[in-house]
Amino acid sequence: MLKRALQKQSSALHSSSVLGGVRLQGCGLKQLGGLTRGHSTVDNEEVDRFNQLSNTWWEEKSSFAALHTMNKLRIPLIKQSLPLSCEDETTPLFGNKILDVGCGGGILSEPMARLGAQVTGLDASKDGIEAALQHRDSLNEDILNRNLDYQCDTIENFVIGREESFDAVVASEVVEHVASLDTFVGSCAQLLKPGGSLIVTTINRTQLSYWLTIVAAENMLSIVEKGTHDWNKYIQPQHLQHVCQQHGCRLTLLHGMSLNILTLTWSWTQNTLMNYAAVFSKSIR
Repeated sequence: MLKRALQKQSSALHSSSVLGGVRLQGCGLKQLGGLTRGHSTVDNEEVDRFNQLSNTWWEEKSSFAALHTMNKLRIPLIKQSLPLSCEDETTPLFGNKILDVGCGGGILSEPMARLGAQVTGLDASKDGIEAALQHRDSLNEDILNRNLDYQCDTIENFVIGREESFDAVVASEVVEHVASLDTFVGSCAQLLKPGGSLIVTTINRTQLSYWLTIVAAENMLSIVEKGTHDWNKYIQPQHLQHVCQQHGCRLTLLHGMSLNILTLTWSWTQNTLMNYAAVFSKSIR
């Protein structure tokens, strides 16, 4: 059922974790370069906010609880969207090199590495990366030690010298926090090998998303910390598709995601008025 759902395109396309942080210390940030000169994904307020929450990344009843349960959708989506597949059921992502952009504490990075992918988790939050490293090291799992690396940097810096080196770039619950979507997508596209996949999950900018994510989730139910989201930075699917096309990435899948705010469980839906997943393929020259 899930496989059939993922293979369908949503007709809503035609209807109506944080990068950056030049103020951070100890991240090894470099001067901006490459395609993104003069533009930055930096939003210092976003980075500061997530720094303050860094000690709660692995508390499943924290404001990150919905990210933990979202893995039940994200992992199958990633499996089906990768250019390389492995028949080994224990390591189906083997052979793929994946960048998890805005990885935060590593909630998504760890399961991808356990499934065999060579994963780099990237985030400009020094405290977030420290939380990710501490959690990985505390587990002392051989497969994580082999397959999972973390880098503290902005994506526009990280891309320099690493062009076309990843089979997939995952940007899950990130693009609604960046300062420059064009710079962000352009850097992701540069990092992808031809034919590679850009996998995005984010929130649509609609009246429904305002009432549910800002009014209900933040102000009434306290599911996430107040101020976590800025509705004006939510991205409509049409706009995301346009920006990705400008950087040589073609939409191959669009599907809605629905969160039950009482149980914090996720399911696929045709409706993209709230959360949605989009997969793009980089053109092969």
